[in-house]
Amino acid sequence: MSVYAIGDVQGCLVSLENLLKLINYKKSDQLIFLGDVVNRGNNSLETLRFLKKLNPDVVLGNHDLHTIGVYYGVRKISKSDTIANLTKSPDADSLIHWLKSKPLFLKKYGHFFVHAGMHPLWSLNQCLNYSEKISYALIKNPETTLKKIFNKVIDNKKQPIEQLVVNFFTRVRYLRKNYDLFFKDTNYPSQSTYEIYPWYKLIKKNLLYPLIFGHWSQLGLNFFKNFICLDSGCVWGGKLTALRIDDYKVFQVKKSPQD
Repeated sequence: MSVYAIGDVQGCLVSLENLLKLINYKKSDQLIFLGDVVNRGNNSLETLRFLKKLNPDVVLGNHDLHTIGVYYGVRKISKSDTIANLTKSPDADSLIHWLKSKPLFLKKYGHFFVHAGMHPLWSLNQCLNYSEKISYALIKNPETTLKKIFNKVIDNKKQPIEQLVVNFFTRVRYLRKNYDLFFKDTNYPSQSTYEIYPWYKLIKKNLLYPLIFGHWSQLGLNFFKNFICLDSGCVWGGKLTALRIDDYKVFQVKKSPQD
């Protein structure tokens, strides 16, 4: 048995199938998908059906939550979305139920997994607790929870804790020195012109286990102390990446023209 972490698929099912062939995937192997399994690629519906049948570990990404929000009428679909047939499919209810049951933050196989990142001041136990509470709320009260996650904060009203947590787990790239989220820049760190910092640079604590994340395609495949990024921009014409946790061997396939 081998354990593989896989970067952002975003509906690129053919690329994923090619990657699984490359790693010689067996049923005894364990897979952890780092979120954004759907949207932007051509095969979001087919990808979610494939993953539901496979039933691997998945942490939720921003595109996954957006898809769930569209299904429940909390979010509007945009021109760049490729999830319309997914949210209206005959099996949408079971697919969305499966997806929304996945955590935001996962501890397994001697590693931590998250889609985007974490707050530098949160302990790892806090991250796991926040993830558990929001996952429970998504299952029990999806519409109410999604409205809190996607709430538009007006004036000086306090931001819902659900939104803050989800923004760190699924959207963070840069932070200001005071740990405020900064969404205007997505460039590779050395190309940024703002006084901002990659979230992982502001984490001073020693993590007990490495943390593996995706989301930041401009960062690409990258190994840092305690942190590993696996989003190599498949949906944007890059590659889809798998990392074998046993020995950190990297496997990559180019985006398929069918995706």
